[in-house]
Amino acid sequence: MTTKITKEILPSMMKYAFNEGKIPEKDKHFTKAILTAGSESGSYKEELVLHKLGYDLDAGMHDYDGYTNGRPIEVKSESFKIDKKGAPKNCNGAIAFGAMTNPKQKANRFTKDDMLFVVTSWTSNGKCIAILEFDWKESNLPSKMKTFKPKSSSAFKGSVTDFKDCKSLKVKYANPKYYKYLNAPMQEIVKPNIMSEIDALSKEEILAEVCKGKGEKLKEMYFECLISS
Repeated sequence: MTTKITKEILPSMMKYAFNEGKIPEKDKHFTKAILTAGSESGSYKEELVLHKLGYDLDAGMHDYDGYTNGRPIEVKSESFKIDKKGAPKNCNGAIAFGAMTNPKQKANRFTKDDMLFVVTSWTSNGKCIAILEFDWKESNLPSKMKTFKPKSSSAFKGSVTDFKDCKSLKVKYANPKYYKYLNAPMQEIVKPNIMSEIDALSKEEILAEVCKGKGEKLKEMYFECLISS
């Protein structure tokens, strides 16, 4: 992967993508424009994910986006969308590879290299929803790719159904604020991770979050309790 994000803008882009704090308004507009630029935003998102996970980028690794302890990594990204009819298309762990001349050869190489696969989901505003990680060879993707019959304009595609049963599957990041933009199988994978973070909070912290910005509504609820008691 060729690095596209300069060290000057990287901190602001990380804060924006992962909700890690406020950034200057000019950086916010710039970052949002980049991360909402359709397919052109993919390489930027994937680079941010590698930074988030602490993995290395290496422009010299043919066919791979990065590596960790010498192990090659492939990163894919998808975004929540509204179709032409106005219906929401929730993230489903979509995976796509461009047209391939020899899918079987590529699948075998990924398996031989023990590739680590990272799937990421994003909102339409360029916010990261979730990062999932699994061993390529444990998924259904190798067998599907080996039997894939490419056409001149066709892309090899996969989804959550191809990796949801992997023993190596891990949720590396999940933002509960955007949970609703995932489809049911993706929510099922992500929810335990979110709940474990909630379990780690004190009752006071949970109450503070529940009550945040709901003062008037809570007063009304308390009033209803008083008059009905």
